[in-house]
Amino acid sequence: EFAGKGIATRCCAILIDHCFNDLNLHRFVLEASVENIASCRVAEKLGLRLEGVSKDREWLYDRFLDANLYAVTKPEWDNSKSP
Repeated sequence: EFAGKGIATRCCAILIDHCFNDLNLHRFVLEASVENIASCRVAEKLGLRLEGVSKDREWLYDRFLDANLYAVTKPEWDNSKSP
């Protein structure tokens, strides 16, 4: 019912804004299973950079899963929102 409506992307954008503007963080990191295509797509839509893959990051469904590591810094985030 809610999939594909951009809700996760909007929520993540609000979270990133909060981290940078209210908490004064310099860097935001998002980790998503390589098999979770929707979460990886959210990171890419938001302009986060793929920094690497963490092998065997979590044990789930009776097996180890790799995770993509995405990140953005405050200056990168601010520049991505410029007109």
